[in-house]
Amino acid sequence: MTEAAVRDWVRQAAVGAGERDGLTSSEREELAALGRENRGLREDVEVLKGATAFFARRPGERASVHRRGENCGSQRQTACGLLQVSRTASYTRRNGIPGPRRVRDAELTEETTIVRQRSRGTYGAPRVHAVLKREGTGCGRRRVARLMRQAGLAGRTPGRRHRTTVPDPHASTRADLVLRDFQPGPAAIGTRGCGDIAYIATEEGWLCLATVIDSASRRVVGWATADHLRTELVADTLTAACRTAARRAQ
Repeated sequence: MTEAAVRDWVRQAAVGAGERDGLTSSEREELAALGRENRGLREDVEVLKGATAFFARRPGERASVHRRGENCGSQRQTACGLLQVSRTASYTRRNGIPGPRRVRDAELTEETTIVRQRSRGTYGAPRVHAVLKREGTGCGRRRVARLMRQAGLAGRTPGRRHRTTVPDPHASTRADLVLRDFQPGPAAIGTRGCGDIAYIATEEGWLCLATVIDSASRRVVGWATADHLRTELVADTLTAACRTAARRAQ
């Protein structure tokens, strides 16, 4: 222990007892705390000034929130604390070097695009994730969905189902006049026929296509289209089939 240290202790004890003028230990600690708080406030003001200059810049003008100088590191640390980011991320962002996560996201985006191209653009995030997992690529489904959303990729959704046949429970049954004999043959041409109605989705809505097919020749002998399923559609189809049969008979 040195004499200087003893003299400082004796002098500080006399100040604390009121025997000498000066600052007590508690006052010195309070003054040091106020000084640290004042320095922190000044750093915050400098950061806010830089942020104001950044957001008030003209289009095309480059500006930096951080100023170069003696307190550049301290200001950067304060700014990172306010933004709740690490200083490493700040330097990486300033230098333009992508981090490991961003590099991995770019790789996964490329792999996701390849998988979607193999599916002819039909796979969505769940199926793409299943394919990547099956091929040994470790990633989460939500991550794949986020990357596909950022890349503007989306799977094809199934079209709206259209109810076609509405049976009437009170309708009477019809007799089977052909006894389920639909085998082709030249001798049976023009004697047996069957009908069907197809539903085609268009930009203007559903299109109903009714046809009559000759069971022996498998040829379409009559057809008609409409945007409804009323009796007129079936009647027009049968009329067209009768006209075809009449022309063949002449």
